Amino acid sequence: MTKYKEMRKKILILGGIKEAVECAHFFHNDPRFDLIYSLSGRVEPRIAYPFKIRVGGLGGEIEFENFILGEKIDLILNATHPFAKNISERCETVSKKIGIKNIRFCRPAWQQNPQDLWSCYEDIETAIEAIPNHSKCFMALGTYDFAQHFKKRSLWVLSRSITAPDWLNQQANNYQGKHIIELPPYSLDNEKALLQKYEIDCLVTKNAGGTGAYAKIIAARELGIKVYMVNQPVCNSQYLIRAKDEAIRLIYSILGINFS
Repeated sequence: MTKYKEMRKKILILGGIKEAVECAHFFHNDPRFDLIYSLSGRVEPRIAYPFKIRVGGLGGEIEFENFILGEKIDLILNATHPFAKNISERCETVSKKIGIKNIRFCRPAWQQNPQDLWSCYEDIETAIEAIPNHSKCFMALGTYDFAQHFKKRSLWVLSRSITAPDWLNQQANNYQGKHIIELPPYSLDNEKALLQKYEIDCLVTKNAGGTGAYAKIIAARELGIKVYMVNQPVCNSQYLIRAKDEAIRLIYSILGINFS
């Protein structure tokens, strides 16, 4: 590894999806790269990784810029969740300002199956407003705060996240439902059992793409449950990549390192 010391390129991978971890392992195994794998959430990784991990937000634009410069980052691979709009916009702004390349990996959205009962919306609020009163709805939206909707809607809500949301102990008036704290992965059998146990008749979810959260979509399809699907936000990145292997090859090309 010593012979690569002078030519090593330092990559910051902003994680949040399975493909981000896979990319991190790939570059960690190439001695020509040094990397930092960053997670913005509050949950520590459940397994030990062989590369450098940091957990917690990178702050605002100034803090993010100082971090990039202080760590002497050569390239950013933004492989956060497709709906992580704020950090993605910050990446674009900061990378352009300081003159380093920023690659946005955004996996393809789920495509509607002929058997799916989908209605698609541009934002969460519009999707929720479309739900008929007195519905029993699984809102698979993580820690999203439903309070504004509980106050004016007669909905029974099942929600789930990997950590307790801030609103959990301050539930709004007229809130009816149950919140589950549960770590993925979620199997198809688990999702079907959950929907049947609580007699759910509609599902609200973001179109995150990938396979990790797709089981609930299949479960809704098989049970004939209506899905209120929130479309992925538009990404205006200079380098927008949809395939993991394509992202890896592009990084080698940009940094002038032979891919072998």
